[in-house]
Amino acid sequence: MYRSPAAHRAISRSVYATAALLALVAANVPSHAADAGDADYSEYDHHDGKFTVCKRGCRYDKIQRAVDKAKAGATILIGPGTYFENVVIDEKSVTLVGVSAGETMIDGGFRGPVFALGSQNPGAAPAPISVTLTGLTITHGQGVAGGGISQNVAMFEVTDSVIVSNVATQSGGGIDAQSASDFIPPDVPATTIERCVIANNQAPIGAGIEIEAEAAAQITDSIVSGNVGGNGAGLHGEYASSTHVVGTTISNNISSGDGGGIWIASPKHEVGVPGGSVSLSSSAVVNNTAAGVCGGVAVAGNLSTTCAAGSPGVVIALNVPGP
Repeated sequence: MYRSPAAHRAISRSVYATAALLALVAANVPSHAADAGDADYSEYDHHDGKFTVCKRGCRYDKIQRAVDKAKAGATILIGPGTYFENVVIDEKSVTLVGVSAGETMIDGGFRGPVFALGSQNPGAAPAPISVTLTGLTITHGQGVAGGGISQNVAMFEVTDSVIVSNVATQSGGGIDAQSASDFIPPDVPATTIERCVIANNQAPIGAGIEIEAEAAAQITDSIVSGNVGGNGAGLHGEYASSTHVVGTTISNNISSGDGGGIWIASPKHEVGVPGGSVSLSSSAVVNNTAAGVCGGVAVAGNLSTTCAAGSPGVVIALNVPGP
């Protein structure tokens, strides 16, 4: 199959970018064997109020305690180290800011989702709050819908973070976006993922990211790679969901079903039920694998599944089976 020089350059850039960022992930993922609580962070002057939470010398040494005590709308600054916690945010809007994904790590110890946002009861309405996470590594979470982040709030944003090595028994190993945008204008996504790496997560569907029915999401300048599961190992979009993917590489994901990179429900997937939509811009879906059909992007119809092809500015290539 002929590919233009521009397409070849886009594929090369995406592959090299994926390799570089995954090397960074591997270098920075925390280990249970080494608790960073014993590290010396004396170079940080905790007494100047720089951090709200840190291993020593701050008002709080646990993120959950800081969240519980915070006023609505507060920004919580988290110092370097590994925090072995499962954080619940369901009553107030807060912003959590780490030093960087390489320095501030939240390890859920496979005891539950690392971040449970809003009610976790099936079918519960999204909490009318806003949560922002930035500069964090989120790892070793385990949940039903959402291992790393289980999102059921009106507005959620995660930026400059790594969501890696999380597990869900149902959907969304890395992130499960459950909420619809009931509390915000219809054109505004309830979930924003920007400059993030979502890698090496596992779930039966949407191992990397699951966009639930009626939820809306924007994924920008990110990498979704190395996730393993069933349909839509990289990204799975349910009925009536809406996802915009911009400047993002979805690569090296492995599906035991259809859609190694992306699976999306079409309007005809189930009669009478609105389909989902995924728009791709300046992005690449490459080197993904599916045991069924469509290694790249699977569009599931009522009786059959079709495979999406690339378009101007979008590369869908080198997937097995192709395109």
